[in-house]
Amino acid sequence: MPEATPAAPRPPQRRSVMDRRTARTRRSGKDRRQGERRGVSQAVARAAWSGPNRRVADRRRLAERRLMFDRRLRRRRDTPIPYTAEEVIRIQRMFHTPGHRGTCPACAGSFVLSPERHRGADRVRKVSCSRCGKAAVVSNTWIARVLVVAGTEAIRSGLRSMLASAGHDVTDAGDVESALRSYGASPADVVIVDLSAAAVLDGQDAIRQLRAKFPDATVVAMSPRTSYGLADPLAAARQFGAVRTVRMPFSASELLAVISEARRESSLA
Repeated sequence: MPEATPAAPRPPQRRSVMDRRTARTRRSGKDRRQGERRGVSQAVARAAWSGPNRRVADRRRLAERRLMFDRRLRRRRDTPIPYTAEEVIRIQRMFHTPGHRGTCPACAGSFVLSPERHRGADRVRKVSCSRCGKAAVVSNTWIARVLVVAGTEAIRSGLRSMLASAGHDVTDAGDVESALRSYGASPADVVIVDLSAAAVLDGQDAIRQLRAKFPDATVVAMSPRTSYGLADPLAAARQFGAVRTVRMPFSASELLAVISEARRESSLA
């Protein structure tokens, strides 16, 4: 009887990428020991472990490691002490007065303001005392009251939005009479005068009249670069009493730095 010839081996079939991903699964230690293939596929697990889920898990894991490290060193982190309800009300009243910061109601120390944040329709800022370490979150606070004097509505609206987003209380005036009336009704910490549109508003005359009627006014003059051979209006503004000058165009950080320097210089005078 002739021997049966062995059948030719089948060529290995290539599986698709999705089949290979589905075949590979995550298994626990117990499942590996039992030789079972349970769980979800790696592709599904990788998709669930992407984006916000990974960031949340990383933050939670970092907080757990930080807490473990603090317990090992027997250390407590510097957590601010909250103010009482009465002290928070007093701080709110302080910061609702334009241009007035006040002092800490607990120890009469100076305040340190954190960057502004939006909470719904309100703007909130963390107020902490540099001496006793107490802190509170105060809503609708501003750093300074600023009066913008410019003859162009576009410049007034641009400066108003730029300064209001930084937390300042901003009022504007389109002529010298309105500026004097507004400053007399509620004195501003800083007055910004535009010297670029001389045909609409004489900025140098506004600075002269403002300083003559209110000698303690802190004036910041702004103007673009002039043509070659023409007198620089910022140099003349210095002679008329401007504390600081800023060249247009400028960024929001540059303007805020100039306002801070002008307030610091006027407080030392």
